[in-house]
Amino acid sequence: MMTDEQAAAGVEGFSMVHCWQALAPHEQDDLVAFWLREGALPGEPHARERLTQVVAYARSSEGEIAGVCTAYPGTVPALGQPMYHYRSFVGKRWRHTLLVMRLLRTAEKVLHAYAQAHGFPAIGIVAELENPWFASVQARRPVWRLGGDFHMTYIGKSARGFDLRVHYFRNARLIRA
Repeated sequence: MMTDEQAAAGVEGFSMVHCWQALAPHEQDDLVAFWLREGALPGEPHARERLTQVVAYARSSEGEIAGVCTAYPGTVPALGQPMYHYRSFVGKRWRHTLLVMRLLRTAEKVLHAYAQAHGFPAIGIVAELENPWFASVQARRPVWRLGGDFHMTYIGKSARGFDLRVHYFRNARLIRA
């Protein structure tokens, strides 16, 4: 029986690699090369620092890295709660696909499972939406329903003027100081 993710991978031609806190050395080199080739990060030292934050990445049907998502823990000042700050980057060749959304859905599954297994060190995900597409009319809904109980809610603007969206993990509780 094929899972929904396997079916989607077959249609879109991507395989998702979950590697939160478990990157192999060859994966590290491939990701650094991808970020540098695509101009995503200013240099190898920055790329190597980012490796500790990789949640998952996608490979094309040809085996090339097509996109990657990262997260790091931190407290959102306006919320006063620990969250995973989420980022994703999709290579130029694959930006016409829905890979950015597949990366987000994958990251939610991986980070939620990790948080639940470790007593919720973070209660959800926050994303600062830098891509201009997200400012389009189609993406202006205050709540994005992304399947099942996964949704992202608009909470305002970042200090840099970009939309902020959050998703709280199922069964997470606010952390009181």
